[in-house]
Amino acid sequence: MDKILLWVGFRSFVIGGYLLGLNGAAMVLHHYLTNTGKELAVDPVYFRNSPVVKKFLAEHYQHLQIHDKYVKVTIIKIYPAQYGWQDPNL
Repeated sequence: MDKILLWVGFRSFVIGGYLLGLNGAAMVLHHYLTNTGKELAVDPVYFRNSPVVKKFLAEHYQHLQIHDKYVKVTIIKIYPAQYGWQDPNL
């Protein structure tokens, strides 16, 4: 019974996330719950326009420029607990 309750509860979070327009958060939770082991592809345009990412880059990387024509992998650690209230999709 506990498993069924948890399964229904977390699935309702996914559905609620999509209904509330929190598509990014719902997609990540659904990916986590399905446990397929596949990598999750996220839309880079969303992160480029996220107010949290913009603020973080402005505070920590003042001279960083993003160009669409050049691709470079950079890992930037943003902890959602610090900024999540500003962008629910994180």
